[in-house]
Amino acid sequence: MGYNLSALPDFKSEGKAFVIKSILESQTIKKLNDAGSFDPTAKGTQTIQLLDSDLVIQDGSNCGFSSAGGAILSQTTLTVKDLKINEEYCPRDLERVWAKGELKAGQEYDEMVFMSDIADMNTKKAALELEKMVWLGDTTITGTTSLKRIDGYIKQIKAGAYINLSGATGTTVIAKLQKVNASMPIEVRSAEDFRIFIGKDTFDQYVAELAEKNLFNQPESGTVFGTTAKYEVLNGLNGGHVVAARYRNLQAGGEMTDVSYESWYSKDDDNLKVKSRFSLGVVPVYVQEIGYAKVA
Repeated sequence: MGYNLSALPDFKSEGKAFVIKSILESQTIKKLNDAGSFDPTAKGTQTIQLLDSDLVIQDGSNCGFSSAGGAILSQTTLTVKDLKINEEYCPRDLERVWAKGELKAGQEYDEMVFMSDIADMNTKKAALELEKMVWLGDTTITGTTSLKRIDGYIKQIKAGAYINLSGATGTTVIAKLQKVNASMPIEVRSAEDFRIFIGKDTFDQYVAELAEKNLFNQPESGTVFGTTAKYEVLNGLNGGHVVAARYRNLQAGGEMTDVSYESWYSKDDDNLKVKSRFSLGVVPVYVQEIGYAKVA
């Protein structure tokens, strides 16, 4: 007589490998660090010293000394916000739904079989959240969002006497970016560290337009077609945001060179705890040299 298996559920094997959801990459902090605009030791409130001058060239046909003009010293403040991630997992919850063969009754779990996958995913998500905070952070936002933790560049730029690039219009992204460049003061856009910062969505439109013109596609760090202006593609500016600025005018700091996770099993409540601590702050300086607009 054969087996009667009608009372048994269909067998389902439990794969050990996770397919992690796609997450955008973070670029801004790395680029700021490479440009010397990120201080990895900054804590609390830190002043940034600024230097300008009102140089006066005088008539030198006569003897004598007549003082005119001189150095102008000022400062701005970088405020670094302490941030953290705390998560908690009950391993016993898994006994009902997952990895029955891995979990044994009465076992003390000093690790979770897929904690490395969670840490990898959360590290990438944290990087993306920080990327967005750098540009779009706003401490007046309410609700559950990371953006409310700091004031990002755009909010601070718009609070000052910035260069409004809303007049940089055109029928194509190429034309708009060309006008963005032309709208910036020549002494700013001629600087070696001047960049037009755009989102990946704007860059994709830009590349598509170049393709329609049978021009070679551009890399994600290149020169705006028809200009000498270099651009940078940053996921924090997705949504049509465009910022035209020198790197030196975008200052940032914080302790976050390695946003890593620490995990441990707590015998007090039988839960697995996960935590990470870091800090971040940004401040634009000489806002009158920075341009901003939305091109989409």
